[in-house]
Amino acid sequence: MAPVRSAQLLLASFFVAGLFLPGLAMMVPMLPSNDTSEKRILAEFPEWSSTPVTEFPRKVDDYIRDRFGFRDVLIRWNNRFKVQVLQSSPVRNAIIGRDGWLFYAAYGDGTDIRDHLGRLPLTIASIEERKRTILERRDLFAAHGITYLFVVVPDKQTIYPEKVALRRGSQRPTTRLDQVATYLRHDPTIPFLDLRETLSSARSQRDLYYRTDSHWNMYGGFLGFQAILRRLAEMRPGIPVIPDDYVRFIDRPSPGGDVAALLSMADELGDVAQGVEWSDETSQSPLRVVLVGDSFAESLHPFFEVIFGNVNAVEDAIVTHFDLDAVLAQHPDIVIEEHVERYLTAW
Repeated sequence: MAPVRSAQLLLASFFVAGLFLPGLAMMVPMLPSNDTSEKRILAEFPEWSSTPVTEFPRKVDDYIRDRFGFRDVLIRWNNRFKVQVLQSSPVRNAIIGRDGWLFYAAYGDGTDIRDHLGRLPLTIASIEERKRTILERRDLFAAHGITYLFVVVPDKQTIYPEKVALRRGSQRPTTRLDQVATYLRHDPTIPFLDLRETLSSARSQRDLYYRTDSHWNMYGGFLGFQAILRRLAEMRPGIPVIPDDYVRFIDRPSPGGDVAALLSMADELGDVAQGVEWSDETSQSPLRVVLVGDSFAESLHPFFEVIFGNVNAVEDAIVTHFDLDAVLAQHPDIVIEEHVERYLTAW
């Protein structure tokens, strides 16, 4: 009986420790905390003087949920088990794809993953509104002698649909970008560039997007840069053409990207980044360029800086509004407005 009693006491001790240790950990701020990368502000303990009595219990509950002892460690363990063992995502905005690929579902951040399945079509009126916006900006900039180009970077799942592991049916569904691009192709004077064909035709050469991140990598950005130059050359004289051998890409290991961070697994799920080396023969164009774009424009900016003498960035219209005054203040010759596919509803 003694061994049985000892086992019972040991089990009871673990149970009591499990009850009290998390609470004690909340009282010891010196304990290290892992970053769960939730991209939000964790709840603070409510102020007695400024919190209504009816709201106080809920705010305390929010605080305990966010500051529960060992919470970050437990989240990390839970995520590791679900991702590595069950091959399922514990986070709504992270999709576990095939062969180590992760995808961003984008719920609450532009058009979500349902568009990839063809479930969020635009109305004709909405597409016409987008056409009208592009034409208005084209004409406004043209009045100042400025060449304007609107560029769409495809979502990662658009270029690698076979890696997403979502059922799309026997026929490829029609997405919002399909609708917009088809509608705008009828008018060749519209300064619109869809980069899907450029990237799809090169995807067999090497990865164009990070496997654990929602963004394209530097090589994908370079291909987009070349396509933009080709389109601009049709619109304005003096645009340089940059051949492939002007640039050399050097792969190097890197931590996991933004989707891996959503899973609290950026350390475990590594990725590959690229260093870029340019030919010494590269010369700069005197044309002044302004890039108005989202985070995907960050992989375009370095290439434009090498080729053009003056390149400036203006905050994306997704974040605020299209800041025409800020653009014109740069006295550009060329304005490039870039949006990733999931933001087709926001401009």
